[in-house]
Amino acid sequence: MDSLLFPIDVGNHWIMIVVFLKNKMVVCYDGKHRNHQHILSRIKTFLTDWEKHSSVQLSVWWTLHGTTPTHKTTTVGHGF
Repeated sequence: MDSLLFPIDVGNHWIMIVVFLKNKMVVCYDGKHRNHQHILSRIKTFLTDWEKHSSVQLSVWWTLHGTTPTHKTTTVGHGF
């Protein structure tokens, strides 16, 4: 297992949190380029708790906001 994927509904759209286990990075991908530090903190808490019950060492982690295209909302149709 190299990574964990967390698709998260943030109300009006979805974001993707990717945990890269080998690189010890948590990356947030959001087409609206919003700050989700509270979600990243919860993921890091989950990882810390997980470490207590697994052989994976998760003591030092980086959190980043990944590069994503900007999400554009349409008012006509469903945006398809």
